[in-house]
Amino acid sequence: MNTAITTIIFDIGGVLITPSEKITPFILSELFSLPLELAIQEYTIALPKLRTGSLTVSLMIEDLKKRHVPVKNVSKLEQLYLELYQKQALINEDVMKIIGILYEKYTTVAFTNMIDLHVRCNEERQLFRHFHHVYISSITGLVKPEKAAFEHVLHDLGAQAASCIFIDDKKENIDVARSLGFITYLYDTDFQLKGFLQKEGLLS
Repeated sequence: MNTAITTIIFDIGGVLITPSEKITPFILSELFSLPLELAIQEYTIALPKLRTGSLTVSLMIEDLKKRHVPVKNVSKLEQLYLELYQKQALINEDVMKIIGILYEKYTTVAFTNMIDLHVRCNEERQLFRHFHHVYISSITGLVKPEKAAFEHVLHDLGAQAASCIFIDDKKENIDVARSLGFITYLYDTDFQLKGFLQKEGLLS
């Protein structure tokens, strides 16, 4: 058992829910009848600003409305986006159960590069209910894998990296966390995650 661990930090997209960077281009393609390749290009250009909160999904939609004719009712585009996102961004209930168990004994933390409209949707469906602390790039302005994003979390928690497990599905994020002294786990499946946590003595 790793008795030094006090804090378990989870990425959201790709660990707890379907990665949003794969979903949003499909939604934009649907709303504006764009070829998927063009929707991916539009989203890729907007993504850095979306992640830091310097651009909202509403403003992105307004910009796309000026340059592309939406298929759906213009006044309802944001609501349609939310509805499509909720249908496609599925919550992994097995991982949610694991986090719920850990919440009772450890400090559980959400650490995510989530854009504003996705945050609203996930708050409404209580995605963050089993986290003691939540760090969202579109609110903090700090984006993984920047070291400053990890350092901000540690400072705010008053924690040492060696007392934290960081779980993410992206190797670039894992690499930075490991370089800062975090114990890390590159997420693959909920079954393997459960096995890792059991091996660490954090889950029975």
